Amino acid sequence: MKIRKFLLFLMLGTGAAVTCGAGPLFQPISFSSNETKGVDEIKAQFFVNADQLTAWKVLSNYETIPQFVSSMKKSHIEEVKDGDIYLCQEAEAGFLFITKRVHVLLRVHEVPGQSISFLDVSQKDFYFYQGSWNIDPGSQGGVTITYHLQAQKNFDAPFAGDYMNGGAKDLIIAVQKEIYQQQAKIDKTNGVAVMAGQNSVTRDMTPGVSRPTVN
Repeated sequence: MKIRKFLLFLMLGTGAAVTCGAGPLFQPISFSSNETKGVDEIKAQFFVNADQLTAWKVLSNYETIPQFVSSMKKSHIEEVKDGDIYLCQEAEAGFLFITKRVHVLLRVHEVPGQSISFLDVSQKDFYFYQGSWNIDPGSQGGVTITYHLQAQKNFDAPFAGDYMNGGAKDLIIAVQKEIYQQQAKIDKTNGVAVMAGQNSVTRDMTPGVSRPTVN
């Protein structure tokens, strides 16, 4: 059994987790990986100072994943059946001049706002591939995102041992960053709206400025 544990820092030019005000916007990612008899198990967790709804929208907007996860080449909803989503995904990773693209057809089950579980039903590149995302809102704000994956590859490549770890790390870092960026956009929009409202109140209360009479 091989066990690997990592602490990942999201690098945004500063070499440290971004902070603002009284607390961190997001924190280092906790990442652990182990392999037992060919079965990879990956666990990751991170905090980001974002709304639960923002995190949910990023995780569940499946067809936009290739826009912020560079290794994800395809993510397309094939159908929705019996309350579950069937999601076709293709991801690519490699080492030097050798690359490998893998395919999964995930049966996705959602508990809106809380969790996403998935299982590969195609068994094309994996004997099995299953996992989950969970969103836990913090008592002081922000959310903790937990990722869990169990998979057994049915392909061999020079870099197969690092394929799962590298792909998972890239995915987790990209998701954390995307949640943060989407929340920043929302906060900026809300801030502009609040400032506009405050300016409107100030103008209305300025002496000499005529205001409409409410009957």
